[in-house]
Amino acid sequence: MSDQAAGLRVLADRKLGGPLRVVQAPTASRVICVTSGKGGVGKTNIAANLGILLTQLGNRVLLLDADLGLANLDMVLGVSPRWTLEHLVRGEIADIRDIVQDGPAGVKLIAGGSGIRELANLPPAGLDRILDGFLGLQALGDLLIMDTGAGIQDSVLEFVQSSSEVIVVTTPEPPAMADAYAVVKVVAAGNTEARLSLVVNMCRSADEGLAVLDRLSLVASQFLGVRLRGLGWIPRDDRVPAAVRRREPFVLSSPQAPAARNLAQIARALSRSNSRTRNPSLGLAAAVERLRRAFGRS
Repeated sequence: MSDQAAGLRVLADRKLGGPLRVVQAPTASRVICVTSGKGGVGKTNIAANLGILLTQLGNRVLLLDADLGLANLDMVLGVSPRWTLEHLVRGEIADIRDIVQDGPAGVKLIAGGSGIRELANLPPAGLDRILDGFLGLQALGDLLIMDTGAGIQDSVLEFVQSSSEVIVVTTPEPPAMADAYAVVKVVAAGNTEARLSLVVNMCRSADEGLAVLDRLSLVASQFLGVRLRGLGWIPRDDRVPAAVRRREPFVLSSPQAPAARNLAQIARALSRSNSRTRNPSLGLAAAVERLRRAFGRS
């Protein structure tokens, strides 16, 4: 495994003084991918609000909008970014860290660009700018949360399968559950080391949420031999769509709402006293190495 994949060498933050340089780091940023098999299940809203909750727990969190077809993480956060990944690809911005935007409650945002449809179709220089830039994020965050597009097309799976931790979001509706199972199956086949978790959103009751968690975890175990961790469930809550319409994270506008309280439990389950990892294969550099291989740039 290369130096990058070993996760022991990272780019220092040039804003902290001096030019870009390589430094030794005993730990690496964790990468958590939030994805879904079907659109409309609340994946982006969960990623945004989860990032805020993890920040409130003392983690330095970077939110990356990796939905290349419909980038809207900035709208959920109520942020109007000046620069996005699209500007980086075009060469208008030289360093990905220059597009990092302050978000609510201390979370940091890297906004996507709807003009970037397929990374595989990018010119080599644009793709290298993105991949090289990712390594520079090590100094800025303990956790990198990637919000991907929905489905199992290549432009989604390239990000999902590069991550060491994957959260699949579904609802109790049968089509959403079937698509969530399809995502688990494909991701497990492409990255056998990935830690797969499940969140059930928009549940009508605790019984319904727990039943879906149990059912999908059991099916994944029996038919795929995959351990699918039931991370938690979130109730249907009218305050959530109301917050989205106002472009406000619901964990800030209604922190005592049932949806916010349940998501806070999920955040506590994900957080650790030291959210960075000492396992190189679980870190950001290893994720970048997987992306390089996926795009033939290694």
